[in-house]
Amino acid sequence: MPDITGLEIHGLEVRYGPVEAVRGVTLRAEPGTITAILGANGAGKSSLMKAISGLVPATAGRITLDGDDITRLSPHERARRGLSHALEGRRLFHRMTVEENLKVAWDFRNRGGSFRAVADRVYEQFPMLAPRRQTPAGMLSGGQQQMVILSAALIHEPRYLLLDEPSLGLAPVIVQQIFGFIESVCRERGTTILLCEQVAAIALRVAHSGCVLRRGQVVRGGPAAEAVAETVAKLGKQRALIVASRTLSRGTGVVSAIRDALGANCAGVFDSCVEHVPRASVLALAEEVRRLEPDLIVTVGGGTPMDTVKVALVALAEGITDTAGFDAVRIRVAEDGTRVVPAVKDPPLRQIVVPTTLSGAEFSNLGGATDPDRQVKDLYTGRHIGGQVVILDPAVTVHTPERLWLSTGIRAVDHAVETVCSRKPQPFTDATCLHGLAMLARSLPANRERPDDLDARLDSQLGVWLASTGLGRVEWGASHGIGHQLGAVANVPHGHCSCVMLPSVLRWNPPVNADRQRLVAQALGREDGDAAAAVADLVRALGQPDSLRAVGVTRDHFAAIAAGAMQNMMVRSNPRPVASEDDVREILELAW
Repeated sequence: MPDITGLEIHGLEVRYGPVEAVRGVTLRAEPGTITAILGANGAGKSSLMKAISGLVPATAGRITLDGDDITRLSPHERARRGLSHALEGRRLFHRMTVEENLKVAWDFRNRGGSFRAVADRVYEQFPMLAPRRQTPAGMLSGGQQQMVILSAALIHEPRYLLLDEPSLGLAPVIVQQIFGFIESVCRERGTTILLCEQVAAIALRVAHSGCVLRRGQVVRGGPAAEAVAETVAKLGKQRALIVASRTLSRGTGVVSAIRDALGANCAGVFDSCVEHVPRASVLALAEEVRRLEPDLIVTVGGGTPMDTVKVALVALAEGITDTAGFDAVRIRVAEDGTRVVPAVKDPPLRQIVVPTTLSGAEFSNLGGATDPDRQVKDLYTGRHIGGQVVILDPAVTVHTPERLWLSTGIRAVDHAVETVCSRKPQPFTDATCLHGLAMLARSLPANRERPDDLDARLDSQLGVWLASTGLGRVEWGASHGIGHQLGAVANVPHGHCSCVMLPSVLRWNPPVNADRQRLVAQALGREDGDAAAAVADLVRALGQPDSLRAVGVTRDHFAAIAAGAMQNMMVRSNPRPVASEDDVREILELAW
């Protein structure tokens, strides 16, 4: 028989006169889980919650509770069936004391028992309410009021709890306490919780699944892990190895959710990726692949895990087992400046990618790894080392630190700019990259102002997709090439390399591509044709470092950076020829 337990909503619509607040929402809250409903102000979240509890009528659709249709039941009838609703805005009787507010909630469904015992349990859960039990609710802090609201909503042990914006207006420390309590209610009491939140990062930290409302309609339902599980099944794979950073794997629920969704199809998790991808870390992954024998890799994260997987796939294809073995397959630059690209066999397995940054590495068959002995970041390529499938889900990106998200956004800008300004540009990539630049110029500031706006985050992801179309199609220049050496020599993060180098390379190149730079400036909203200033303005607007000094590079590093840069194929394909280490130092001085 089909499972009819849980809360289900089918094609729900809510209207206020001619205004459509909720349109065609369908979702299911599994018993004993937390389902997050995300969306910006005005998306229809509160209207959806009120329709479920009966405070506003549904214009169309159906609501079922454990298989029973409750769409036409009154609010108090729904409450008697075990549905409780904590409204947005901390709705309390402000002139009544804490204990009197709790007593009102208790009296509504008093079936006997001791109110005193229930009240004492509340004070155990929230000790700061105990000395304030006779204090009028209107005199409490916002956090204390939210504790009373939650206690009143749970006083009769409901089976289903609707929480509307519980973090609204609260200090971060109180938010952590409130959400810890919410998580414990679900875990210890088995309460099914529908959690309505504008701050996605908070909700997704405790939720088992979720959906996003945009203007009252579900545009992405279910956890990100579902898309991975579906893709693995469609590809006919049965042993997927998850590769991620240690922080993402152990500090968030993203990787564990994917592992749980894969179930028996998960071969394991590798989370020992190292920034700038030293060769030893690549060998560690290759050895783990040989040990576990997966048939697919699921890469979750940014450029570091993606590059680790790409270069590990090269190592597996070529049978590399020590660091010296990489020398035979790295891309090299000949004395005359031409690039030498070794032929690499196809790897024994592929990767699918769930990106959490804006680096664009997911769209490339080019990977980088650092040789610590030479202090050089080498590039590697192969036909099938990039992502076979890329899954874009803005909800999993909310865990990404702002500095990393925005700086990798400038990395994507770098991709687009050096594509348009390439010494061998193409009309196709001009069109895609210029449009991508315009999208990023709009969405990145919005990401900083409204980090929980998933629509804006998705726009950034789509902008990266467009900005990365030049990967492998056109030659890039010195911003990328010198940037590789900043990481290898001075440990500068990828995104910050672009923040400090791109404006300076643009200032160095106008003698040969001023017309191309005008296109970039216009796409970024600057009419005077100054592309370097346009990029620099965006970097500053996003609060990112704009000089070598700001990222810890000293002039003592210049010699090693310049020497390594002259071995980089992108430096040697810069539109204005970089003929010597002195030219590299000249660009570094512009960035100093």
